[in-house]
Amino acid sequence: MAVGKGAFRRSQRLVRTLRHSGVIWSTSIAGLLPSSVFAGPPALTAEKWLNTLTVRPFDDRRVVVLFIGVKLTRDLEGQVTELNKIARRSDVVVVGVTSEGEAFGRRFIEKFDPRFAVGVQSRAARAFDVRQFPSVLVFRREETTRFTDPAEVSTSLGAAPSGDELPLERLSTSELRDHVRATDDTTVLEESLSILRLRMPPDEFMSLCDELEYLKGQNSLGWKGTVRYQRHLADPDALIKQSDVSPGREAFWKAKKEGTFPTQEVHDLFRSKPEWTTDELMGPFLDNLGTSDAELVYRWDWAGMIGNLGTPKYADALAEMLEAEPDANLRMRIAAAISDIYDNHPFQDPALVERLERQLQREDDIRWVRPMLELAIHQLKNHPAE
Repeated sequence: MAVGKGAFRRSQRLVRTLRHSGVIWSTSIAGLLPSSVFAGPPALTAEKWLNTLTVRPFDDRRVVVLFIGVKLTRDLEGQVTELNKIARRSDVVVVGVTSEGEAFGRRFIEKFDPRFAVGVQSRAARAFDVRQFPSVLVFRREETTRFTDPAEVSTSLGAAPSGDELPLERLSTSELRDHVRATDDTTVLEESLSILRLRMPPDEFMSLCDELEYLKGQNSLGWKGTVRYQRHLADPDALIKQSDVSPGREAFWKAKKEGTFPTQEVHDLFRSKPEWTTDELMGPFLDNLGTSDAELVYRWDWAGMIGNLGTPKYADALAEMLEAEPDANLRMRIAAAISDIYDNHPFQDPALVERLERQLQREDDIRWVRPMLELAIHQLKNHPAE
């Protein structure tokens, strides 16, 4: 393909810029594909570069180099995983080199999925006297630092520049899988799983969701609901997909935005009596058992007030509300209120657990209610004195 004079002059300016920085990438004109790297004498070179990603011009960026031996050892997996994270930084360039040929390099790429360029038939290990594999060298101008553990590289590099993380949709599938295993942010988890659900075959995605639920354990409500719901959406056997919103949830967020909660009215009513019977507590709930926003928000506030200020003898009324409530998000709020009562009082009623377990068997809402009920039951069973 012919190259215009303007493009040629721009490429020459780029090479001069990189040479001036102290770390030279000898590049092809089309696509900025690296063919050799120098970081002061001796030279870091390779006969061919595989898996080449976009290489941006750099001046004071550090170059992190993974030296790969003649065998694809198991410890490379952890090394590559850590370097893939580093490779996302804008202030760092990551490459890998091996003295082996192209076939070996491609097996390495297929097995470990590096997100950085890999040079084969390289004499760099001999030039830099690297004798232990895998090893990592970090170059910055005339400075060279050796590491055998890439986790130490991350520490030595310090914090990434502000706003340096790639958008989730730009991460590879393998990077996103690592991301969801590591994150504790349920918003990030939900966004990442939504992307993966569209990329992965359903069986593989559902297996990942099963793994994630197991990894997080029993007590993370937001995690469990998010993972199970995304699995439900991917399940080809679930022909009818549940919504993750309900009129109650929408009314709640609208009232929160507009500041129209009846909290003071509900508080004053609750405090108007020193004690309430189950029937009396059910009265305001049944009086507002409609579908208007005002009624939905009132039931939300009434259950929350009982949970925050009530005593264990009020749990039966909440259990009745749970069984009568048609809105999924309000059922979740009522289940949470039962748990809230026992945050401040010892658990005294084993029959309540049996009642909640029966309700759990009937409950079909995957996203909100089942995880909250499971959490409440788990807390009552395992932390009765808390």
